[in-house]
Amino acid sequence: MFETVIGLEVHVQLNTKTKLFCSCPTSFAEHQNTNTCPTCLALPGALPVVNKEAAIKAMRLGYAINANVNHHSIFDRKSYFYPDSPSAYQITQLTKAIVQKGEVFIDLADGTQKRIGMTQAHLEADAGKNMHEGNHSKVDLNRAGTPLLEIVSDPDMRSSDEAVAYLKKLHSTVRYLDISDANMQEGSFRCDVNVSIRPKGQEAFGTRVEIKNINSFRFVAAAIAYEVQRQTEAYEDGVYEQEVHQETRLWNVDEGVTKSMRGKEEAADYRYFPDPDLRPLIVTDEMIAEAKIMPELPDTKVKRYVEDLGVKSVDAHVITSDIEMAYYFEEMLDNGAVPKTAVTWLTSELLGRLNKAGLSMENTPVDAKTLGTLVS
Repeated sequence: MFETVIGLEVHVQLNTKTKLFCSCPTSFAEHQNTNTCPTCLALPGALPVVNKEAAIKAMRLGYAINANVNHHSIFDRKSYFYPDSPSAYQITQLTKAIVQKGEVFIDLADGTQKRIGMTQAHLEADAGKNMHEGNHSKVDLNRAGTPLLEIVSDPDMRSSDEAVAYLKKLHSTVRYLDISDANMQEGSFRCDVNVSIRPKGQEAFGTRVEIKNINSFRFVAAAIAYEVQRQTEAYEDGVYEQEVHQETRLWNVDEGVTKSMRGKEEAADYRYFPDPDLRPLIVTDEMIAEAKIMPELPDTKVKRYVEDLGVKSVDAHVITSDIEMAYYFEEMLDNGAVPKTAVTWLTSELLGRLNKAGLSMENTPVDAKTLGTLVS
């Protein structure tokens, strides 16, 4: 029997108005290469300046997940040569990240909770976008320099269900905190999945495989299931060392398999070193005060709905899983609906019809005030 070991690296695009190290807008849907400047084009002599808003948003997540927020953090250069990176390096944080050692609690099927540790969350600049047309390629650098928060979990998950539960909890949290729109279809919330197996009872980790850039909960579950099966079969067939390597793989949606992309690099391959153009990021008392301004988060809402409103725990979790649904529910109550009736109409009637029509709470044709008044 084998045990699955999973760790996740989640890339969250922060919803700042400007890029991480320059004043260019973060809207990269404009005409190609228009939202650029000497800094994000990496022209000689252009110096980066840290976006204070991005730092505060990173800190806010840190406080929300009981992490250590470092008042002194460092930016590093991560060297790699891709066409969408004009500087030939990425500015990130390795030596000392702005957020370290947090925790996220997920709900399990048996009604208990499990703690998932968070190694660190660090700020980094996104790359541009390669576009391939026929026998040639183009590069759009509108996205280059967009602020990302990479959230690295501890290898604490033991199944695809736990991994998806963790992702959903993190997705909900960043939306409630309003630090990202977390739009998975547009790549604002995507993750790399690290998977390995080991015989049950063994403490040493197996060979870790990284599956890159998955932007769907369903695909995460499918990729983990396939990779666990692939590694298990290799182990049982006696070819584990020949078939399973520390490498980067991609999830092929059409075929339902992972495919080898490249050998997995170690930190030494990226030649990390502190960025000489950036001073250490020093957190001020003003930044701390702003970062600690918190909305009511999902777990707190669940507790309030159950204890104060008499909502069943399962219904409270469904409602709070989507910030738009939670706001809708509370507006129904503000317009006269009693909690039990509001829950029934929202989770059964409205949500069922929206799903059937392919709509979401964000674009429902029935506003909360009207429905709340109608069922009151």
